[in-house]
Amino acid sequence: MHRPLRILLVGLTVLPPVYLFIMIQLGAITFPFWDHLALIHVIAKYHDGSLHFSDLIAPHNQTRPLTYRTIYLINAILTDWDIRSEYIYMYAAIYSLWALHLYALWRIWERKPDTSFYLTCLVATVFLFSPVGHNNHWWSMMLQLNLADLLIAAGLLNVALRPSSWPAHVLSAVFLWLASYTLTNGIFAFITMIATLQLSRPRLKELDRFVLFWIANLVCLLIVYLPGIPLEDGAARPTPLAMLWFVLVYLGNPVMSLLWFPYGNLYDLPIPTLWNGAVGTIVLAISLFTLWRAREELRTRRPEVMTLFLFSGFAVISATATAWGRAAFDQYGVSNANASRYSIFALYLTLGLVYYYARRPVRDGRLAVTGGRGALVSAAGFTLFLLLATATYVRAITVYESAHDFNELLANGYVAQGAPTDFDKYLFPDEKYLMDARAQIYRLGLGPYHARPHMAVRLGSDRFVEAVPLAGGTVVTQTFTVDRDELSNLTLQLVTWGRHPSWYTVAWALYEITDGARMPKAKGLISTRDVWDWKTVKIEPGAIANSAGKVFELEFKVDPGASTGDPVGLPLYAQKGDTAPPALIDGQPKPSGGAVGITLNYERN
Repeated sequence: MHRPLRILLVGLTVLPPVYLFIMIQLGAITFPFWDHLALIHVIAKYHDGSLHFSDLIAPHNQTRPLTYRTIYLINAILTDWDIRSEYIYMYAAIYSLWALHLYALWRIWERKPDTSFYLTCLVATVFLFSPVGHNNHWWSMMLQLNLADLLIAAGLLNVALRPSSWPAHVLSAVFLWLASYTLTNGIFAFITMIATLQLSRPRLKELDRFVLFWIANLVCLLIVYLPGIPLEDGAARPTPLAMLWFVLVYLGNPVMSLLWFPYGNLYDLPIPTLWNGAVGTIVLAISLFTLWRAREELRTRRPEVMTLFLFSGFAVISATATAWGRAAFDQYGVSNANASRYSIFALYLTLGLVYYYARRPVRDGRLAVTGGRGALVSAAGFTLFLLLATATYVRAITVYESAHDFNELLANGYVAQGAPTDFDKYLFPDEKYLMDARAQIYRLGLGPYHARPHMAVRLGSDRFVEAVPLAGGTVVTQTFTVDRDELSNLTLQLVTWGRHPSWYTVAWALYEITDGARMPKAKGLISTRDVWDWKTVKIEPGAIANSAGKVFELEFKVDPGASTGDPVGLPLYAQKGDTAPPALIDGQPKPSGGAVGITLNYERN
């Protein structure tokens, strides 16, 4: 292969990844909206000390996004839910998938890259970074799809490259378990793996050890995964003909929409289905013909043949499952198959064919014609493909620009006090759900409300007098008066006397005192597991706009049955002024007359 041609092909292959990097920077949505808002309830439970593993693994529609939730929860803890940082994981998933495909192609070409290798890498890259899947680029919640795509591809390709290796099968099982706990499509990869491995057997009626291994994994997965999943979502079910046409449109979209881009903005759902359906029919027909012709080759378990069967099966199962749930979902019906986000798994069918047919002539020693009419036709067809794809990449810039404009519109939905706005319809259709989610974001000072200006006022003096052990059955109450509006949260410190405390929880509750009566305002838990000496703890009751002049009582209580051999302690300080009387321990003040060292934090709007 001539060096100038290699440099040209490598340069062209790098352009789509560079394009996507720039487009995500342009169109990234940085405010939570729609299903992305669901994360705040997990984040809030973490901050309130009430998060359990069951919250992470709980169903969302027909999937259990444990992996996605865990990654974004940890990121939210580290960044105060700065959604801009979530695109780091988006980039990592998308570019790791690209690297995985390039590595797989290099292995399929037996580590001997030639012209056909570089051409195949270019075609695969054009498809992998295609703006047809723009919905999976500008919305960070789509890590759920991008991560699942990466894990599924890793699981399938790992076995395709090493079909007789036990470590490869075990590692692929790990990938597909993680994929299933990211998106339900991971389960379809298990089914495809079992079918492909069984079809590759010399005797179809005999189950080998690898097939049994995958069957056992699938059975275990279904046992722990399906209970509690809402299998019926109340949507109408399509007719068989509607399902078939949906499948064809779904499978044709990644190809036809790359050749002629149909999307005008980020939410555009093209209604016509003829062209995508026609191309899907052609691609599926070629795939079925190829699978039939390659059935004997499958027994050799060569990587490109294994990839063909694994990718094709996964794409068709994904298309069929999506058709069952979406072909009659709403007024758009079968047109839902044109949705941008669905192209991510539909693409597997096309990639399986590209990898198989690109490698086969080289492997069989009958590389395409080097001159004459055949070469001209091939070159013309490849050039036309690149020109049409380039036009699509250029036309798609409008979509990312519309995402940028939409992001600015969403910003108006997060006003200073989290009050209702005229833009709420863009954030979430259910007003009650939105108000609750936005109030949680505001209360915790996360995401859009992270950079709010604050001022802090300490109630007690800086002179420490003693620390009260919060042992089992202890109740500590501190009354205080607030002297200004916009109370946001309270902070205080805990001590451990230089030891590692026992693991238990301290319940706190905030009451407003009105005419001698206690009116509950908020409550939460503090886990001593994460406490060290003089750690600052935040009490977050939610923003209280008209707080000036009001009297509150903060109560700390430890369950009498709690094991508190090495308890945490609540420091008391000498009083300063009359805003905070002495703290009461089990209803009585200490002789020192110390008050809990509370700092009141206010919003400054």
